[in-house]
Amino acid sequence: DYTAREVVAHIDATYRTLPDAAHRAIGGLSMGGHAALQLAINYPGVFGVVGMHSPSLRTFEERLPYFGDEAFFNAHDPAHLARAYPDRARAVKIELDAGMQDETYYARTLALSQELNFLSISHTYNTWPGGHNAEYWGPHSRDYLRFYATSLAPA
Repeated sequence: DYTAREVVAHIDATYRTLPDAAHRAIGGLSMGGHAALQLAINYPGVFGVVGMHSPSLRTFEERLPYFGDEAFFNAHDPAHLARAYPDRARAVKIELDAGMQDETYYARTLALSQELNFLSISHTYNTWPGGHNAEYWGPHSRDYLRFYATSLAPA
């Protein structure tokens, strides 16, 4: 709630923004990449563009303690949410990527891309050499910013 409601409201009230989903993006690295899609799906109409950069995708069995029980986990898991609310996922422009040497999350990010394809949810999937670290993300910052710049509606 805090990010999608309070942070967005504060930014719109404090800065000169175009306060609608077509002009608002959310993205993140690792756990932030995981959070980006779940926030966009759980708060439809707030974000129009989602960047999932090396998202830390886990199974229920591998969940971190704060994900709690299975119902709470499913309510925050990007893959489960895309299956439960495909129309919400189709309403946002999605980009996801993972480094080819990311031993933990590469295969899971590819699997999420395949799941989105199966659900006819349009998205862009990129993979480049590298791991789950700053040495991978830093050189691709331009790619990420280019995605946001070309995906947001013109002002």
